[in-house]
Amino acid sequence: MHPGGWGIEPEHPKAAIAAETTLVARMLDRQREDILRWFATQGDEAQEWLDATTLTTSNIWLTPDEMLDLTEAIQGRIDRFRDRSDPEKRPDGARRVQMGFFAVPATPARAGRDSHSEPAPRTANVRSIVPCRGGR
Repeated sequence: MHPGGWGIEPEHPKAAIAAETTLVARMLDRQREDILRWFATQGDEAQEWLDATTLTTSNIWLTPDEMLDLTEAIQGRIDRFRDRSDPEKRPDGARRVQMGFFAVPATPARAGRDSHSEPAPRTANVRSIVPCRGGR
């Protein structure tokens, strides 16, 4: 568990999986709502915020050790900004930014497909789907 994160470790593993699945579903639903709300109102945003915003998904092939290294590196970069919950430690122009990160082994996308041997789908980035209003 990372700072600010959560974990469930009850005596009953099946109950833990059910509880964890429910919490993850609620977390993802909430993030989805927040992201869609932002995209629906992005016309009111300053260009610098539009240029800085990204929504990216990737499917890559990693070993468990590589996945852990990548996860720890990303979490380490995010953790550098955690003390900014104190308004005195925020630079001018800083806003609360929602960042979501997940790294989970892929499951078969469709019945009969093997996630261990199928080619990884291409990386998707919202900038390649939605016309970018910024310079990137």
